[in-house]
Amino acid sequence: MTSSITNCPPATCSPERHGTWADKMMRRAGERASAGACRRDDRKLCSGFGTGQDKPVRASKMRINGHSALVAPRVLLVPYSAHHVPTYHAWMQDPAIREATASEPLTLDEEYAMQRSWRDDADKLTFIVCIAPPSPTTEIRARVHDAPAAMIGDVNLFLVPDDDDDDEGDDGRPLAVVGELEIMIASATHQNRGYGAAVLSAFMAYIRRRIDGILAEYCTSSTAGPGGARLSYLRVKIAATNHPSLRLFERAGFVRVSETPNFFGELELRRGLDETKGDEAKGAGAANPVELGYELAAE
Repeated sequence: MTSSITNCPPATCSPERHGTWADKMMRRAGERASAGACRRDDRKLCSGFGTGQDKPVRASKMRINGHSALVAPRVLLVPYSAHHVPTYHAWMQDPAIREATASEPLTLDEEYAMQRSWRDDADKLTFIVCIAPPSPTTEIRARVHDAPAAMIGDVNLFLVPDDDDDDEGDDGRPLAVVGELEIMIASATHQNRGYGAAVLSAFMAYIRRRIDGILAEYCTSSTAGPGGARLSYLRVKIAATNHPSLRLFERAGFVRVSETPNFFGELELRRGLDETKGDEAKGAGAANPVELGYELAAE
């Protein structure tokens, strides 16, 4: 697997880490298992379950996508903003979603605080998933194209130090980090209709396009030393019984690390960011989303 490397100033990329169970409960009980797809971290339905780390990470600002919308043939990805919170909060009132995501119910005020954290933390990259505009457009209008009726889920990237790498950024070498992906299709009417594949394809294309900036922002919240940070690989952690999610990521080129589930009953799958295999390499889905501006008045 190939690695992507970015440099950042000395003493900026920290090896501090997320907790497993405690962090999962604190951030919303950990990576959500989609009620029709996968599981997500911190209360989302998605493809991941936990970071497998042990300390909370200091947060800075992950703003690289703060003014970017991704338009693909079937989906629109926009930054998670305050006007999305009521709909997101409504999704989480569903006991089935909370059970699937191991999530604790939050008040609306707590949900707004969570949104601000997710928007700003430098170790997280989050988009709200919407239905694509019905006709081609060169402008995405906040609160119009991403109105509640268009929202169907979210997608996330979490950056955590690579526990399998002995190098912690000392001696001028880059700190190795892992990118954990999570996808949630919360809208029941849009589950099992191929939206997860469209989201995954568009999101991975964006990560490849912006990986240097993503890692540079991560470096503002941690201490990697003069070597900066490099991405070792992407991973997902999926319940062994969640066969649709396993098929989704295997079609995208992710490979199982083991056939034996971990303590939480999950299988881990990995792939390199720059590898070209799976459906995405064949041009399936939304491999090349158009990146447009996304402007929003102060919230």
